[in-house]
Amino acid sequence: MPKRIGTFTGTDRTPRYIRDKNEAIHGKTIKEIRPLVNRNFVISRIRHHDGQQEVELVNSETILHIDDKILVISNPIDIEAITVFLANR
Repeated sequence: MPKRIGTFTGTDRTPRYIRDKNEAIHGKTIKEIRPLVNRNFVISRIRHHDGQQEVELVNSETILHIDDKILVISNPIDIEAITVFLANR
């Protein structure tokens, strides 16, 4: 079973779909990018950039690529910073 890498406290959670545009995280696993973001978040789903329409569940070993569409869930206070980092805005 994959190691759990994200937890939340409280009940406020904000889901957001983000298109990965940050070249610094291309080819990295979710486990590797977590310390770079330095916020509480969970990536629960991913649609890879390769054109397939399938949405997959993720785990800590899932590899991110440019233009992947990911579902991020976080506290409302953190979601904007996470979006800026992942979308490279």
